[in-house]
Amino acid sequence: MAHPRFSDRSWTTVDVALFTVLPAAAGNPEGPGRPHRQLKVLLMRRFAEPFSGQWSLPGGFIHMGETLEQAAQRELLERTGVTGAYLEQLYTFGDPDRDPRARVVTVAYYGLISADRAAAVEARPGADGESTVAWFSPDAVPELAFDHNRILAMASKRLRNKMDYTLLAFKLLPEEWTRTELRQTYEAILGCDLGSTDSVNKRNFEKWVRQMMDLGRIRPVGKERRPAGRGKPAPLYCWEGPLTEGEPPPLPESR
Repeated sequence: MAHPRFSDRSWTTVDVALFTVLPAAAGNPEGPGRPHRQLKVLLMRRFAEPFSGQWSLPGGFIHMGETLEQAAQRELLERTGVTGAYLEQLYTFGDPDRDPRARVVTVAYYGLISADRAAAVEARPGADGESTVAWFSPDAVPELAFDHNRILAMASKRLRNKMDYTLLAFKLLPEEWTRTELRQTYEAILGCDLGSTDSVNKRNFEKWVRQMMDLGRIRPVGKERRPAGRGKPAPLYCWEGPLTEGEPPPLPESR
């Protein structure tokens, strides 16, 4: 689709803050309470004006005949190669000067994909041949194109708040995971300690896991995963049933 060139009309785009939780990079020091998994957001480097050379959230113009979510999924595929991400609409951003080309309103989404799918995306050329994509820590991104820093800040806050009343953290896990991976996923999203050094938080979190197992929501799959380094194999679990069922874990108020 051609870019808008006229200031006497409005255009509509979609932008996506796509999150995952990945293992901490090799050689990254792990201090007390620091998570061994880290929240990441997918960015693409622009090679066209405006903002050529800067990083941005994946997104683009909506095509005729497609819904907003269809446009968001298509842009993720074309720009990054990601398919089938979980998406929720975030907010509509429409400041008159947010795009120097013309009046452009964007409908922003935040999305989630599991770590096993995200690993295949890291540091690869964009599927459209015109961008490079990579994973960044949301609190360490560069100055982004357009108003994407503002969009990312709102998306990060929305994701953290969702942990209090949803089970969306499971969207960031592979189908089979260890209890440590589950706990560290919550720690990565919230930036808090749920058991690495805090025995009270660990006890509360493990109590919730047992309750979910008693209800049949968390189920052992009868397999184990051997850690990359030293350590005993850990049992694997899966979530059984819709993510709309079951209470979210107790989370510390100060985080």
